[in-house]
Amino acid sequence: KDLAAVYWLNEPFNPYYHDPHLLNRILVAALLDQLIMKPGEYCNASNIYYFGSHAFTLCHSQSGAFSLVYKDAPPEVQAIWHTGQQRLTDRFLDTTVATTNQWSFMLVGLWRYYEATGEEQYKTDIEQAIHWMATAAYGNMGQRAAGYMTESGGPDATYNGITGHDLAYLWHQSQDPELLDMLRKCYSLFNHTITPEPDGSWQASSGFCHRTPGDWISPQFGAGLGTMANALPEAGLRFPDHLP
Repeated sequence: KDLAAVYWLNEPFNPYYHDPHLLNRILVAALLDQLIMKPGEYCNASNIYYFGSHAFTLCHSQSGAFSLVYKDAPPEVQAIWHTGQQRLTDRFLDTTVATTNQWSFMLVGLWRYYEATGEEQYKTDIEQAIHWMATAAYGNMGQRAAGYMTESGGPDATYNGITGHDLAYLWHQSQDPELLDMLRKCYSLFNHTITPEPDGSWQASSGFCHRTPGDWISPQFGAGLGTMANALPEAGLRFPDHLP
C-alpha cells in the first residue's frame, strides 16, 4: 500500500510518480500476497478464524494498492488481480465481525474495491451497511442514539477514534450525508466528556469507556478529527491537536 501511494502521488517532489519499475514491484507483491493464501480465501493466512483480523488485513494490506494502481496494470494482470480481489472482497459481503471498529475497517476495504473497479453493486452494498451501522441494525454494533459507536456492546472513546478515522475516510471518498451525520453525533457526544484547562491542556473523563481506560483526548487513529475539521465544527474543537 505504501509503495502504491508513492506511485500514485502526483507531486513535484515525488520522482516515482507512475514509475513503471515501481508499478511492476507493486504488482508482484500484491499478487504474491494472494498466491500464498490458504484454502478458505480469507485475507490473513495466519488466522483463519477471527474475522476481525481479516477485516484489518483487507483494509491495510489487501485493498490499498488495488485501489491506487489497478487501473494502470497491464490488461492480462488486471484480469488475474480482479479475479483474486473480487473473491477476497465478496467473502466480506456476508461476514459478521465482532465490533463496530472492525466493521468500519471492512467497509473501507470494500470501498477500495469499488473505487478501483467502479462496480456499482458494491457501492450499493456499502451504503446499505453504512445505514445499518447508523441505525444499530445489528443490536450490539453500530451507533446508538446518544452518538457513540458501540465497542463490545458499549461506548468507548478510544475505539470510537478508530471508527471515526475510517468513517471520515469513507465520507471524503463518498460524500454520503448519513456518514457526516454519524460523525457529527459521535464528535458532539465525546466533546462533552473533555474540557480545556487554563494552561491550554485538556482534561477528560476516563470512566466513559466500556473496554479501554482511555478517553477522547487520545482517541486511537485520531478519530478523523483533523480530516473532518473543515466539514464539521464538532471536529474542529480539537483542531489543531489532531492534524490530518
